[in-house]
Amino acid sequence: MKTKKVRVRQGFTIVELVIVIGVIGVLTAVLIPTFVNLTNKAKEAADESLVKNLNTQLAMRRAEEGANLTMTQALADALDGGYKVENLTPKGNKDIVWNQETDEFIQLEAVPTENAYKYWTVAKQASDLNKGYSSYLYFQPEGDITVTAGIDVGEYSDINVTYNKGTSPKHDVRIRTRGGSLTINADTDTVSHWAELDDLNVEAVAGASYHEYGTVKKKAVVNEGHIVIENTGKIPEVAVKNVAAGKTVKVTANASTLITVDTASAEKTAVVANSQDVYVSGIAAEQISGSQASKVELPTVVTNEAQLTDALAAKKAFINIGANFDVNQTYNIAHKLLIDFKGYTIGAKLIGTSQADLKDAIDAMDPEFVFVNTPLFNNSSTLTLTDSSDSAAGGVVSDNNTVVVNSGTLSVSNVTLSGNLQIHSYMSGEGTTDAQDTYRNGLGIKRGVIRNESNGALTINSVNLYTKSDYGVLNYGQATIEGGTFTSDSSYTRGGYAYCVTNNGEMTINGGTILGDHGAIGGNAGHLVINNVTAKAKQFYGVYAAGEVGVSSVVINNGSFESEKQSAVLVGNKSDGGLGLPADVTINNGVFKGSTVSGSNAAVRANKPSGGGTYGLGFATINGGKYNSDMTGVEGVETCTQGSDGLWIVNA
Repeated sequence: MKTKKVRVRQGFTIVELVIVIGVIGVLTAVLIPTFVNLTNKAKEAADESLVKNLNTQLAMRRAEEGANLTMTQALADALDGGYKVENLTPKGNKDIVWNQETDEFIQLEAVPTENAYKYWTVAKQASDLNKGYSSYLYFQPEGDITVTAGIDVGEYSDINVTYNKGTSPKHDVRIRTRGGSLTINADTDTVSHWAELDDLNVEAVAGASYHEYGTVKKKAVVNEGHIVIENTGKIPEVAVKNVAAGKTVKVTANASTLITVDTASAEKTAVVANSQDVYVSGIAAEQISGSQASKVELPTVVTNEAQLTDALAAKKAFINIGANFDVNQTYNIAHKLLIDFKGYTIGAKLIGTSQADLKDAIDAMDPEFVFVNTPLFNNSSTLTLTDSSDSAAGGVVSDNNTVVVNSGTLSVSNVTLSGNLQIHSYMSGEGTTDAQDTYRNGLGIKRGVIRNESNGALTINSVNLYTKSDYGVLNYGQATIEGGTFTSDSSYTRGGYAYCVTNNGEMTINGGTILGDHGAIGGNAGHLVINNVTAKAKQFYGVYAAGEVGVSSVVINNGSFESEKQSAVLVGNKSDGGLGLPADVTINNGVFKGSTVSGSNAAVRANKPSGGGTYGLGFATINGGKYNSDMTGVEGVETCTQGSDGLWIVNA
């Protein structure tokens, strides 16, 4: 029987392998590009669809609200349609950009060689800046930034921006900021700004000009070119300085402002006034034109009390202080008035009761004593106090405790104010008896270096304020504070509980430093919003909210708050001695440090009256922030974890 042979497969021959590899290579060469091409087309189609949908959304909003002028506005419209910033990252090879001229999103294969600044992209890192496109910031810059095209800082605040002209002439550049400073050095360009700035420096700009559509909180300094304050813009002071030989400056004011010109720049400066309430110093009337030129206020310079008295009696609307001098009377302001201290100081002497008279009367509890407490200015009209000098050291030093009582419209910027009458304790710091305290409280003392009455509107901008033993700012009306330094040496004595800045009406505080011996910020009634403030107290609280005068509500958004001896924030107080109405505080962010020196004090404490009742009741809601005590259990706190720095982080 024959054995069947088993045939053994030897595998592919070399020739066969070569053929197979060749076939695979051919298929790869044919299929992979086809696959890649199909993938790219799918990505491009997705991008095209996104751009189409974005533009549909923008068109709808444009029909209702008009064209967008900044990328922030365009992105807000896109977000209304459900499209977030992240959606603008292209899937394909083309950039997705917003065209500021047409208010539309488009796709570009590369940065155009001309007019690239009119197209906007999202910058997610520093290397994305200055590639030709204008940029919307989607990252937190480290330090100041310099750009050669437009910039929109998005949600980031207090960024200092310098714009230097790009490689192409005659750019029409748009800039949007949220605080910080802006420096322009572009003698061929037109620059337009929106939103907010602290300071503006125009070193050079084209004759076509710099346009301000937003707000400059402090001042604009101009060395060359044409600056226009649009009718939506606000610049409290435009300072024309150091204009070089052969250069000129023109200021067009379509909104109220103060324009100051230094001696070296006087013959090189022109003003176009198209708004009322334009005040100009340093140039002749012949250099002023515009539809409201005849109404421009030129200054009256005063160097002594008699001249100030005469100027106010004549109802002069613009006064420049030209020397340091003292006054011995109160001025009742019943007409529109701007006073520029120009670095000089008015000393308010013997207006009312002296420190020695007050001390003697309290010692003796003299029944014949009449306390006289009158301010330097008692305003019932529109009063502006400012200092255009670089030092901003000018202002008022009063021997009384009150400088201004306002029942009209009061604006105070870049000045120094101090009230030096010590009401609540003696010069030695000695306290008083119960009887003396009762006597003193019956004297009818009007309190506050700046006191804003219930019918008053108050704006304070970058003020340096000091009070010896009372409120720095006491508000019963509408008030806004923009930065500055406020210091109160109100002593911890019977009847001397005075917080440096206290609200009994409606108040917003944006930035600044507030220091109080007794306490920093008080909310005794009304509504108070605190944004990015540094507040420190020695004896009691950085923020005190208690319904002493009425129901009190306080909102805190960022900032730093601390006390040397108590909690950083106290809400409600069952022993406040006032009406004892409810108070509430909502904290959205910030750093809060209660004292660890005098026992363990919670960073934030809400008062709950023992035995029930509502007198002095306080409510606290915490949505975020860092604390030097555990805030677990407070309303709004979902998580509270301790960080490496020892502070407790809420809802991180």
